[in-house]
Amino acid sequence: MRNELLIELFSEEIPARMQRQAMDDAKAVFKQILDENCADYAEIATYISPRRIAIRVEGLENKTKRRTDEERGPKVNAEEEAINCFLKKFNRQKNDLYERDGYYYLNTSSDGQEISEVMGDIIESFIAKMPWQKSMRWYIETEKKLSAHWIRPIRSIMCVYGGKTIGKEIKSVGITTGNTTNGHRFLSPDKIYISTFDDYVNQLEKNHVILDFHKKREYIRNEIMQTAESMGLCFCEDEKLLDEVAGLVEYPYIHIGSIDEKFMTLPAVVLSTSMKVNQKYFTLTYPDSTIAPYFATVTNVPGTKVMFEGLGRVLRARLSDAMFFYKEDTKLSLDEIAKGLKNVVFHDGLGTMADKVERMLLLAENEDERRAIRLCKADLLTQMVGEFPELQGIMGGIYARVQGEKEEICKAIEEHYKPRGANDTLPATDLGLRLSYIDNLDTLEIYKKHGITRTGSKDPYGIRRAEKTIQRIKEELTKRSRTDRIK
Repeated sequence: MRNELLIELFSEEIPARMQRQAMDDAKAVFKQILDENCADYAEIATYISPRRIAIRVEGLENKTKRRTDEERGPKVNAEEEAINCFLKKFNRQKNDLYERDGYYYLNTSSDGQEISEVMGDIIESFIAKMPWQKSMRWYIETEKKLSAHWIRPIRSIMCVYGGKTIGKEIKSVGITTGNTTNGHRFLSPDKIYISTFDDYVNQLEKNHVILDFHKKREYIRNEIMQTAESMGLCFCEDEKLLDEVAGLVEYPYIHIGSIDEKFMTLPAVVLSTSMKVNQKYFTLTYPDSTIAPYFATVTNVPGTKVMFEGLGRVLRARLSDAMFFYKEDTKLSLDEIAKGLKNVVFHDGLGTMADKVERMLLLAENEDERRAIRLCKADLLTQMVGEFPELQGIMGGIYARVQGEKEEICKAIEEHYKPRGANDTLPATDLGLRLSYIDNLDTLEIYKKHGITRTGSKDPYGIRRAEKTIQRIKEELTKRSRTDRIK
């Protein structure tokens, strides 16, 4: 008979950045364990929210299949005692043995078991095999020992098969499985009793928890977009921030706040980066893409006046810091700032960033390239990039523009770290393309000169990325040259 299996591991908050990967890993691990136990099933689905991982197995046969394995024993010329111990382990006779490649082998088989009988071992195995990026252990009072590793302390485990509870003692975490779970930590603290997956989803939503990560993410996106549109604004979508925010809340509540006008003089990228990195706020813009003096945020509980005042107060403090960094940075020219690159190590044993700039200058073909190279690394020493490393290059272009450099040079400085990843675009300008090429070529050449290479799949120094960037740039330069000839 086939039935539905529902398992939930309820814990303290799972870090948002780990949730999407954990959902995929949980499915792969649980499938492997069911296959190892010769379980017959139709489909596996996994779900995640800040405090739970849920596994649904549809069409799970109530008895595992009979399994036949081959066990390798001692060598054929082994002592009789070793051979007898091997036979005793499996309660078999010597005439059951067969030879291959100089070893004795046994065919072992076992009858299928009720799924309820092996469920405790399946859950124990799942906890042991789940590959968390980081994990912890906690003290189990009943067992007088530390628990197995898990991302955060597990508080309960639900296990329901065919509408009935499977009660198993999971000793590695000191918990006996049941048919209860919890809703929202603050809005619905009472226990919830579950019988089926549909009941589980509905009960959670009634208790302010959206189980489906993708459904919750899409809800956040649509709510912000619709609210922004009603104000004549546009939602500046950020896929990574959407993922993170969806992993922070069990049930999302949307709030639109305002930014003090005095901060609107900051560059748009500084405003949006400060809001994103420090506060997890979304940027809103006018239809012409100009940043608007508003932000969108998502909370885990309905907002109150006190909460909204607090959100605004914290943002003002963050933006005041950004304003201070910007004013301090613009007091000096990039040329003056760049003098400090002699104190910034490029790589241990390979000199400083000032040395790198000097090497790059040897590859320059004209004055604009030389000027862009002299200024392109200066922003590494600015307070803004010290606070937001992701703005490397971008702030250099902004500061170059403030001090009156040519627009081509400003744009090249902004672009020269591109592509920042496999899916990123190349620099749009020819000067930016050349600057990126020179930067990556110098990196490869100096590593090669000192015998630094990538090993295996690991690439801690970005050598593979530099190689791919150079290849992409060469292809792009060839394409642009061909286009120019056609014109």
